[in-house]
Amino acid sequence: MTRVLIRTFVCWAVAFALNGCVSGFELDEDPLFACLTDGDCLDGYRCLDKGQPYLYGVCRPVVADPCADGWLGEGESDVDCGGTCTACPVNSTCSAGGDCSTGTCEASVCVLRADAAPCEAATQCDSGFCGGPGGGMLCGVPCDAGACSEPNDVCVSGVCVSSALCVDEGAGVFVGPACLCARCSATSTCASAVHRIECVCDPVTATAGDDVYLPGESSVQQHAEPVGVGQLGMWKVLSESPGSAVGTGEFADPSAADTLFTGTPDSAYVLGWEVSNDCDSVTDEVFVSFDRCDGHRTLRDDRDGLTYPVLPLFENCWMTQNLNFGAFVPSDSLAMPGDDGLSQKFCQEDDTANCDAGYGGLYLHDEAMAYGHNGPQGVCPEGWQLGTLDQWRTLLGGGWDMLALGEVPEALDSWGFAAMLGGKLDFGSGFTGFHAYNYNWTSDACSADTCPAHKVYYDNSISSPYNLPFISAATVRCLKTR
Repeated sequence: MTRVLIRTFVCWAVAFALNGCVSGFELDEDPLFACLTDGDCLDGYRCLDKGQPYLYGVCRPVVADPCADGWLGEGESDVDCGGTCTACPVNSTCSAGGDCSTGTCEASVCVLRADAAPCEAATQCDSGFCGGPGGGMLCGVPCDAGACSEPNDVCVSGVCVSSALCVDEGAGVFVGPACLCARCSATSTCASAVHRIECVCDPVTATAGDDVYLPGESSVQQHAEPVGVGQLGMWKVLSESPGSAVGTGEFADPSAADTLFTGTPDSAYVLGWEVSNDCDSVTDEVFVSFDRCDGHRTLRDDRDGLTYPVLPLFENCWMTQNLNFGAFVPSDSLAMPGDDGLSQKFCQEDDTANCDAGYGGLYLHDEAMAYGHNGPQGVCPEGWQLGTLDQWRTLLGGGWDMLALGEVPEALDSWGFAAMLGGKLDFGSGFTGFHAYNYNWTSDACSADTCPAHKVYYDNSISSPYNLPFISAATVRCLKTR
């Protein structure tokens, strides 16, 4: 068979009979001519030995097993190995790890695996040893526990490897051939230990105890649920109420579940009992109030959205403004307030601006007491009530006294309790006492035609009980129900 081979200018020499420098077109009947692919060869021949040492190969006869013909064939990384043939031994030419019996190709040469590299057989390892169970087999120096030295100072599955081959990924997770279950502490267990270990712990729970209300006190024994084995507990002050000095609360022993907490009177605290282990931490909160107003300095009336300043004063929590709840009714209205389920009020001088300025509404006694439907709460918000004469006396006995007599209509005092002199309304004489005195209904029982109120005089600083005709309209000052 004659074959025409078109070549570009090529000049090369080989040991078999190919002559000199060939240029242009040439008729070549020798089957052993130069080639680039099998397609350049005659039938029954393959293009072999490419790149050894030349770019071109030589057409040679086809044999039954191309991976055993002794020539570098197409698809092989080295003679009769790599690629589609069996893996090559160490020091053979390779293109990828799959070309090598060691599975490792570096700089186009098959090499042995370094210590701590995964292995399947000792022949893959530079050390000549492959140890460990199953998928955990590693190259290295064989060892028993504690028999390793630097730099491979850890015995893992019978092989010495470097402790640096274990990376802490946080949250009790370690990755690398040198990771051991020993990295989990005594309080946690190891979920797996091949090239990744996960430290797992028992669930963490925290119970700080019940909320505590001790108005006027300054210390309390806290009773949290004790921690479990391998767990740590710690008390913390999470927040302090308005009016308390920052950092005033402290624990006798912050790490003890049962410990004494000391704060300051008329302050409130949110305390946290934190329980933690190697894996997690949980905090439960408890509210501790030594404050008669439970740490609040503002009361919001959910019925109408109005807010009132409040203060802890002498065993009680008082509103420091008069109540202003209910619908306005002109004093000359023919439709007087009645037991109709609607709260109604008068405003000094029939001007609602006076009600809104802190003087509050003027209520008939029946309106102030909600016609007896809810006891001492009367017209006050939920959780609040009209003060009794005894509670007003406690306020006086504690030292309440007005300041700036003759100067400020609000009758402010040294404690911040503004008397707000709203006067009263008598049907017959009309509005009286505005900016001069104030009458506050109490929740004490009435007589036949009068009801007990508490009167504050602006001109002489006297505060005293006063029996007011029940058909009069006076102000209401609420205090927190105990």
